[in-house]
Amino acid sequence: VREWETFAKVLKEEGIEVTSVSNGTDAIDAITKQAFSVAILDIQMPGADGIKVLREIMHARPETRVIMITAYGTVEMAVEAIKLGACDYVMKPVMFEDILAKIHQHFCYLELQEENKVLKDINVREILIMVPLLILIFWIGLYPDPFFGLMDASVEQLVANLQAVAVAGLP
Repeated sequence: VREWETFAKVLKEEGIEVTSVSNGTDAIDAITKQAFSVAILDIQMPGADGIKVLREIMHARPETRVIMITAYGTVEMAVEAIKLGACDYVMKPVMFEDILAKIHQHFCYLELQEENKVLKDINVREILIMVPLLILIFWIGLYPDPFFGLMDASVEQLVANLQAVAVAGLP
């Protein structure tokens, strides 16, 4: 059994969905067909080396977190991989527990990134909804405080005040 097959088996046993390939050409093919959260690449692979695959991943799927693994690494090679977009660079022999911890760290990073995006989207939506309402309220003079109590109020209080003003202003 090859090292990468054993590694894929261990990851699957941990409940991680795994697609494993035996060479760099197949890795490039897989990444063009499907998005992956994390890719683990060996620098030395048949077909296309890990650096070439990394370049292709960063071109096709830049959101993918890439962990490079090698037994033949140099500082220059590690620096090049990181500059190209790899997030981690691990020397062999690799301990499964260590790489599993790195994978989970990357999953956590991706979850935080997604949460941050959702929160930013919510703030933008709230602003887009509130701006026309603020203009309407200023125009009809229903709310005397031009800052709507922003200095002292939380967002929840501000929204409640705006809703109350909007309702109170209805005929």
